[in-house]
Amino acid sequence: LITAAIGVSGWYGQQRIARLSAVQAELASQAAAAGLKFDPNHPDSLARPTKRPRPDRSAEVRELAADLIARFPRTAGPLSSADAATRQSIASRMDKLLTLGNDQLKVFITELRVGWDPENEPDRGTLILFALTRLSEDAPREALELLTDSPEMLDLVRRDTNSIVANPIFSAVRSWAKIDPAAALAWVRKQEDFFAATSQLALIFSAAERDPGSSLTLIRAFGKEPGKMAEDFVYWAEDEQRLAFLAVLRKWKSTNGNEAIPPGSVDSGIRGLLLGGQYQRSSFDFSSRLIEDARLSPIELESITQSLKEGLKTEEAAKWIGWVAGKFPPDVAHDRIWDIAENWTKSDPKAVGDWLATAPDSLAKTTAATAYAETIFPFDREEAIRWALNVPEGKDRDRTLKHLHDVWPKQTPTDRAAANAFAEEHGIK
Repeated sequence: LITAAIGVSGWYGQQRIARLSAVQAELASQAAAAGLKFDPNHPDSLARPTKRPRPDRSAEVRELAADLIARFPRTAGPLSSADAATRQSIASRMDKLLTLGNDQLKVFITELRVGWDPENEPDRGTLILFALTRLSEDAPREALELLTDSPEMLDLVRRDTNSIVANPIFSAVRSWAKIDPAAALAWVRKQEDFFAATSQLALIFSAAERDPGSSLTLIRAFGKEPGKMAEDFVYWAEDEQRLAFLAVLRKWKSTNGNEAIPPGSVDSGIRGLLLGGQYQRSSFDFSSRLIEDARLSPIELESITQSLKEGLKTEEAAKWIGWVAGKFPPDVAHDRIWDIAENWTKSDPKAVGDWLATAPDSLAKTTAATAYAETIFPFDREEAIRWALNVPEGKDRDRTLKHLHDVWPKQTPTDRAAANAFAEEHGIK
């Protein structure tokens, strides 16, 4: 009985082992298919999965570069002069370029440079700059190495980048400074000429985003004019970045007043940050909100608005007149409004006349009317006199009428008689 029992038990054990072995074999097969290494002799030890080799896209990238090159116009004219089919075929392939990683971008740039004639293939140069700028965002050091090792690439950047925003040197150094500011600074210090000027700005602006105090140190070290730098800063900075650099300029002004910098440079930079540059003026909504966020002192506010007329969009002059009227004491508001109205009248006298006809009576309207009358007098005498007489009686009206008489043409007897009659009618001496 004991022997029989042992035999039956052994048979069942063998069957169980056979089933488990089959399951083990199946799991080992699945693990291998999933990239997992499994040793049946050491079931408690599971090897770490090996990385699947990434597919080599070099051939695909070279094919893309060759395809684009073949489709470029073979003349000195720009791509815009090509036929619609050529432009469309190139545009349809640009999506692939946006999917390339850093290694593929370097291959792409290398391929584009082979046999490239900058004089007769300007669009290939534009494509190289685009790829280089993309590379500079994620691999700034590699992008800078491509530039420093290639005189023709540097010439391309010098010739074809008209702004900081489009400059791959600026983009690369700025990106590098965010990752490793010490290494970026060490690299910049070794550069000369065009590299130095652009990369120094990138370092300073990157520092301004993180720590205004450190950017002040760099400004001094590189011998920059803070106001001039602000003019460049305006063209790419976001709201927060403008406010950060504004803090730099305000701190500079409060702590470096005796340093040898051009008079008004810092004030000009502050105005530019808040109101926009000469060729990119900010909207009223943007600038007025930024001024509020900056929390300027009354003295600072008065200073930056001295040349307000030069920093606003003409079509928004009425909004600025109302803003000024609510921000300043009457004597300061008078001067600012007069300047704005005069500049607005020179640009669009009809718009000023229409606004005056509907604006409610106020100090702002009175001041604007005097500026309007004096500015249009040489071109529309009757309209100027009409608005001068619409000004409430008082010193503003008297001063405006006297000014009109002073500039009245007096070359002919008829002109002199008309001027004398005007003076007598309005008691002008």
